[in-house]
Amino acid sequence: MKYKEYLPKLGVLATPITWDAFVLMIHHHIDSNRRKLEQSTDLPEIYRAQGAIMALTALTKLKDEINGLREKT
Repeated sequence: MKYKEYLPKLGVLATPITWDAFVLMIHHHIDSNRRKLEQSTDLPEIYRAQGAIMALTALTKLKDEINGLREKT
């Protein structure tokens, strides 16, 4: 797959209602992983929670990426 070829197909996700629901779901998962991070004493579990939070945070920026591509085309 070409670099960022998938972004135009995700334009449906960037509609206000869909995007708001998506972000709420992501924030729910971030909060869940943050709780795991705070309560965990096992290093691999801490690293997993940190990685999950990083990945989920990156997903919250997806709308900007979609709109950025849409503006160029």
